[in-house]
Amino acid sequence: MSPLSMSSPATGPVSTAAAMGIGSILVGQVPGDPAAVRAVATDWKQTARRFWDAADLADYARGAAPSFQGVTADAFRRGARELTGALERNAQDLEAGVGPLEAYARVLDSAIAAADELREFAGRSLLAALGTPAAAIVAAAVVPAIAQAWAGILAEVNLTATHTAAALNTASAAGASVQGAGAQAQGGKGKTDAENKTPYKQELSDADIERIKRQLDGGEDWDDVSQGELGDCYLMATLQAYSWTDEGKQVLRENVRWDESKQAFIVTLYDDGEKVEVEVTDVYTYGNGQTDLIAVYERAYGKHFGDEAIRDGGQPSEVIKHISGNDSQVVDTIGWKWGVLPQQQHEYTDDEWRTIEQAVEAGKPVVASTGSGNFDDGDQVTAMADTNDDGVIRSDDENEGVTVGEGKRSWKQGVTPGTEPDEEGQYRIVGGDYRGQGRTSAHAYTVVAIDDETVTLYNPWGRNDTAGDYSTPSGDLKDGYIQISRADYEKFFGKTTIEEGD
Repeated sequence: MSPLSMSSPATGPVSTAAAMGIGSILVGQVPGDPAAVRAVATDWKQTARRFWDAADLADYARGAAPSFQGVTADAFRRGARELTGALERNAQDLEAGVGPLEAYARVLDSAIAAADELREFAGRSLLAALGTPAAAIVAAAVVPAIAQAWAGILAEVNLTATHTAAALNTASAAGASVQGAGAQAQGGKGKTDAENKTPYKQELSDADIERIKRQLDGGEDWDDVSQGELGDCYLMATLQAYSWTDEGKQVLRENVRWDESKQAFIVTLYDDGEKVEVEVTDVYTYGNGQTDLIAVYERAYGKHFGDEAIRDGGQPSEVIKHISGNDSQVVDTIGWKWGVLPQQQHEYTDDEWRTIEQAVEAGKPVVASTGSGNFDDGDQVTAMADTNDDGVIRSDDENEGVTVGEGKRSWKQGVTPGTEPDEEGQYRIVGGDYRGQGRTSAHAYTVVAIDDETVTLYNPWGRNDTAGDYSTPSGDLKDGYIQISRADYEKFFGKTTIEEGD
């Protein structure tokens, strides 16, 4: 702001400092220190990051459980899970407060600047009034307006302070009530729901029942998963992982049967190693995008383990155990500082890369999670997608590429798969502060292919958002598949969950 050059015959030229001093009679100081508020926000953000890292380490410690037996192993897993959940809830509470604090600091900045300008104007007006009667008359008229403007500034600051306090209280209460929040960092919700939509169900129609029967008999396949408006990306990504291979599809088929007498599908799940049978006659209205075998599994999972498992997120390793009864191996980007202290490094070792490669090549379910990824500098990646909708992701320098979509809704009619290369573009990986709300999100993807340079993933949303000014070619069919570099994979995907066993 340029200093005003007001002066009066009685006082001569008036300095800004003098005007500000006189003006303080009418315009005081704005209560609050934006720098201090920002310091608190930064501290909360850094502390939240430490909580997330600690939660990762607590979850990592669960890997020691296989060396225990029986009750000891169960107690260890339960304790580690509870500790992980508590740490992640603390992290979420802190992150929920960062946004309101930063917004409050911005309001304080604006208020202080406005008050400084108003204070200087008030001072110069008062000093000018000392020079001539005419100026005094003008000043008398201006003073009430100055007082009103100052009152408006204070009102805005006080209102913002009240809103900030309310937001912090709400965030704290919400964090305390979260069930399964630990799962959000591991696998994630993948959706932000303004409303809990798990209570909405719809009965299976006769056509739905016949379609699902054909899928069970192998006479018809089901489509790629399409997560609806529920927070179960960890479940959907894992179901997609089973659906990706013939062996995985057979696992899903073998654990569901139609019971004519009950007019229900009977889904076999595993709970604490024991088989349980769940009757399904309806599906979630806002669940999987198609009413098919996947929707039946989604409903069975929520019916047995509770709607909170569908609403609040979970862990891919839990889904694998509940569907197949098998344990999981989790490889992550945590390394060892000085060979002693575990530390998040956002890198997989050569052995860990080989483990992932071998699992994908063997057709095992593999799920990647972004909860502990590095989103400090954003979520944008340079990636390939099936932009020509021929069912293959292929770059200019590849001969074959990666087949995706199984030739269903993601393919255009009348095209020959893989004959034309696809377009490279800018896309977003779901994680970090994805929605710009000051809160860390997490998401789960299915790993479908890997080579020496790239990893191909499936986003259970059934689409991948583009970044910056990039847009996919006109008419592109969204299919959820994306191919990124290995470097970006280990940067954004801090955990990879793999089914163990044959």
